[in-house]
Amino acid sequence: MPDFMYTLAQLKIANGEIDLDTDDIRALIVMSLTSAQTQDGVEFLASFTTLDEYDGAGYARQALTGKVASANTVTKRMHFTSDNLVFAALAAGTREGFAIIFYKHVGADAVNIPILYKMPSGFPFLGNGENVTVAPHANGWVYSRNGAP
Repeated sequence: MPDFMYTLAQLKIANGEIDLDTDDIRALIVMSLTSAQTQDGVEFLASFTTLDEYDGAGYARQALTGKVASANTVTKRMHFTSDNLVFAALAAGTREGFAIIFYKHVGADAVNIPILYKMPSGFPFLGNGENVTVAPHANGWVYSRNGAP
């Protein structure tokens, strides 16, 4: 499944309702039964038919640090990056860790806004008690032209 930005998140970014630099942006891991890769029109995390969030011991959602959103006027592309994500000491879940969803954290999942669906290098994975470190691509988590990651 290719990476993509959720449609309503793109609109909210364009309208200034999501600021990738200053808002509380977090990441969660979903497992293989998620519907998140097929529901690109949802507005909130709770709106997914099946989120299927990772359930292995040690798992916790992670806040992004070192966030930077920028534009390259030569390549005409927008970049969004951050420091590496580290999910510490993840034990095996019920199913494989399948992908990451980046979202604007507002509070409960009924108001948390999905931004990006990403299947990074090393995914899917089976937790084995070790850290799962996910590094952004050299161009960032999002390297888009006209809204496409």
